[in-house]
Amino acid sequence: MQQIKKIELKLAQWYDSAPHLPVRGQKWLTDNAWWIDLIGVILSAIGMLMIFLAILVATGVLGILFGIGGVAIGGLLLVAALINVAFAIVEIVFLAMAIIPLKNGQKRGWNYLFVVLLLSTLSTLVSFLFHLNAGGLVALFWNAVCLAIWGYFLFEIRRYLVGAKAASRA
Repeated sequence: MQQIKKIELKLAQWYDSAPHLPVRGQKWLTDNAWWIDLIGVILSAIGMLMIFLAILVATGVLGILFGIGGVAIGGLLLVAALINVAFAIVEIVFLAMAIIPLKNGQKRGWNYLFVVLLLSTLSTLVSFLFHLNAGGLVALFWNAVCLAIWGYFLFEIRRYLVGAKAASRA
């Protein structure tokens, strides 16, 4: 937990030097983060199930069309997908745990979202190991950009949730 706090403080320094949203935008984002998170949980769960089912179908089709080689490629694809699904399940659980604390304006909700950001970063790096090619490098780049943007918005609401309650913000 101490390491996560150190990472949080280091990232806070980086994001503090970035331009900020207007105060009204920061407050709106803070007040509405809980339902944005709720939508994210629902869409993530649906997306995770759809991707998992697509990988299972693709694995079967590869086996049928290409025989032993297709089964080997399908097996590697299945392992990569299962690792991603495992990360996704953990991330969805943390996202769901963040909803009520965010609705109440508690820092604990922000902490859960920060853990999801860290897990997503780790998931991106692990996924890259399965795609050591130009396509994997492009995916790594775009995932890094998306994670940086997500981190920006996450740290924009941090100042309103550090030890504050919803009542004191209003």
